[in-house]
Amino acid sequence: MAFKKRTEKAISKLYIAFHKGELHPNCHCKCAVGNILNQADFWAGFSDNIGKGNLNYVGKVHQVLGRKYAGFTPQELLNIEVIFLKKLKYNSSRNGSYNQDDLFYGLEAVIKYLCQLDKQPNLLRIEELLDYQPKKTSLLV
Repeated sequence: MAFKKRTEKAISKLYIAFHKGELHPNCHCKCAVGNILNQADFWAGFSDNIGKGNLNYVGKVHQVLGRKYAGFTPQELLNIEVIFLKKLKYNSSRNGSYNQDDLFYGLEAVIKYLCQLDKQPNLLRIEELLDYQPKKTSLLV
């Protein structure tokens, strides 16, 4: 399956972060979007509440100007992070810590979204793609 270059690069960066233990949802540089953007945190300035996915004035300006970062618009970047965080929060323990399975299911949801952006079916077997077999099943489908 051929992906757009942006999606292929994003999946590759997320794969590396996942396996190197550099995927940390509570850090703007090391969350899903932070890793896609080479561990940068400037994107956090596009929203006053990243978990909601709403662009603030700065984000709207960048969006209207047609700016893209790693091939993604500011709104797409916020959507990626919202999807990742929602999946994590639904599956994680109550103390806010995330295990490898939680991160795996968060990435699974992000990859599904990336496929939708490219208007391609999600035919990937995420377990094979990330070379990881979760120990528990996802609570959110």
